[in-house]
Amino acid sequence: MRKLTVLTVLAGLTAGATAYAADPLICTISECKGFAPKAPLALRGAPINSWARSELWGFTEEVLQSVGLQANFELIETDVVPNAAAVIYEKRRVLGYNPQWLKAYELTSRWTMYGLLAHEIGHHLQGHTLLEGGSKPPTELEADRFAGFVLGKLGATEADAVSLWLTLPDSASASHPGKSERVAVVKEGWRKATGAAAPAKTPVPEARSDVFVLADSASRMLSARDIDQMSPVMLRIARNEIFARQGFTFESPDLQSYFGGRAWYQPRGRNVVLSQIEKANVELIRQRETAMGGEKVEKGVVFMHSSVQRLTREEVQKLALPQRRLARNEIFARNGYIFNDPQLAAHFCKMSWYRPTRSSVALNPVEDANVRLLRSME
Repeated sequence: MRKLTVLTVLAGLTAGATAYAADPLICTISECKGFAPKAPLALRGAPINSWARSELWGFTEEVLQSVGLQANFELIETDVVPNAAAVIYEKRRVLGYNPQWLKAYELTSRWTMYGLLAHEIGHHLQGHTLLEGGSKPPTELEADRFAGFVLGKLGATEADAVSLWLTLPDSASASHPGKSERVAVVKEGWRKATGAAAPAKTPVPEARSDVFVLADSASRMLSARDIDQMSPVMLRIARNEIFARQGFTFESPDLQSYFGGRAWYQPRGRNVVLSQIEKANVELIRQRETAMGGEKVEKGVVFMHSSVQRLTREEVQKLALPQRRLARNEIFARNGYIFNDPQLAAHFCKMSWYRPTRSSVALNPVEDANVRLLRSME
């Protein structure tokens, strides 16, 4: 879990198409003030291995994953803002951040950071930063509602979701609504997210060792529709699962390890007899694998089974924090998610099985449960 102390609230700077307007405003989550920098808004890029850039991308990626959207902004370091700001700079959408601000946090609840980022990202995604005149009550409420929705998707309780907004001024201003109205729309967004997620939570199967990828692949002829949404990795497991049912002993260490964890698997050797249905299903799956680029051995993963079997806290506790983050994101990678975080993109692009094809992915109930568990233990 990331721990942080937010020194100042996340800012929303509205700048013109030039470096900065004659009298630009800096709009925080609670108020707007005049801002007169000594020089034009000087933004500078950061190396891909920058600690601050990586840390902020970590939070930002989670916000974007929760709503299935791609970033429509750049992430750039700047010394001009005290913390972070949604900016239109030289006709580019930018989320500028001060690296010194990130280094200062340590103890505050992570939900404060998620809430601040979600609110600010919401301004960009909803086009608010393209409007002139800085913050206005309607756009602030839209960003608040979006933030509440994100917090609900990320697993915040209602109390966690509104905690940041409870610290804001009671009274409304020309640019910002009052506290009660803002808390109400954050709750509205949170309830929409948690209500939408409810069907997927009933009931999620407990961690069991007898889970099959395709439970009836030994008794029913599969169709293309049964497997057309499977990733190359899951196709490989589904195909070999047919052999595993017959007690086939695998030479591949990852397959032997995976099936060795199934209660029904009893390895008896390499000479097994398949039925005509099983042979047809093996061929169907193999053809689909070929069409997707051939068999993809899932090398370099943390949990090979995290898409088909629920993880336990004991399994996750054995991992260092960086590995837990990779384990969570490899579930998205397995489904073809296109990463915004340059470090995550670089990591998974090294994997032969990774096929980045979509910015929004639908997780199955087991994957969703595992993502939530891993996130709660980061």
